[in-house]
Amino acid sequence: LPVWEVIVLGGYDAQSKVVDNNFSPKMSVTWEPSDEVTLYATYAQGFRAGSFNAAAFDADDFEFDAETSDTYESGVKTSLFDGLVRFNLGAFYTLYRDYQLSAFNGFGYVISNAEKVRSQGFESDVTALLWPGLILQASVGFNDAEFAKHTQGSCPTYELGTGPVQGIGALPPKQICDLSGKPLFRAPRWTGSLRLGYEAPLFSTDMDVILGADATFKSGEFIDSDLDPFDWQGSYWLYNARVGLKSASDRWRFEIHGKNLSNELVKTFSGDIPLQAGAHWALTNPPRTVFATIRLNFE
Repeated sequence: LPVWEVIVLGGYDAQSKVVDNNFSPKMSVTWEPSDEVTLYATYAQGFRAGSFNAAAFDADDFEFDAETSDTYESGVKTSLFDGLVRFNLGAFYTLYRDYQLSAFNGFGYVISNAEKVRSQGFESDVTALLWPGLILQASVGFNDAEFAKHTQGSCPTYELGTGPVQGIGALPPKQICDLSGKPLFRAPRWTGSLRLGYEAPLFSTDMDVILGADATFKSGEFIDSDLDPFDWQGSYWLYNARVGLKSASDRWRFEIHGKNLSNELVKTFSGDIPLQAGAHWALTNPPRTVFATIRLNFE
């Protein structure tokens, strides 16, 4: 009990009520100058209700506000060469107000608000039938996202005695960092993928051969909202492949899969450890994995 009283600074009383009402319209305009091309433009509003942090350690963290957004998007969708190639390209701009995010407060994670977050970029994808049974799929995306205004952001924590006083040693007061103009966390600037799939009859048998390979790319990104360098994941590629056989009627299918063939180690989640200043936790992707699947269709 004495330790708890120190942590919560004697505790606090909070009485609050949240009532949210929202109308979020969406408007789209499309134009088809030909049978192969469709142009579009869209405006949409978004909304996420506010609520409470049941585990907040002080009254300032007890409640968080609703989030709203305005999104503008335009682009083109095509179907070319008698449907053998499909190409799509879209550009977007989104402005969030009171953006909801998970923030570390020195003891644990609570939901807080960033005043403004901006995200803008483009996405493009193509699907092409290169040969009977051989399909190519490729995509690329660019996203320039940042905290346009975030004056009450969390600060990176340090091991006590090695940096600015943080964590338990920071009480009082709680450390606040201005992250305005900094990149948004979990928002890589570049993403991409390339996939090849082939399915065709196996000679004169009643079976089909299945071949496939894909590669995905993601550029570097901060994983935690305080933009701590320890919670950074650099750019990486992941490679997968599969080979198999199936009946021509698709009554059965046998495949061997290889995932993460280059055995790349990637952090998928990362953050501060409560009550251990300067310590971090992380979850990673599975290592290189090879497995087989058998599917039977009894219809």
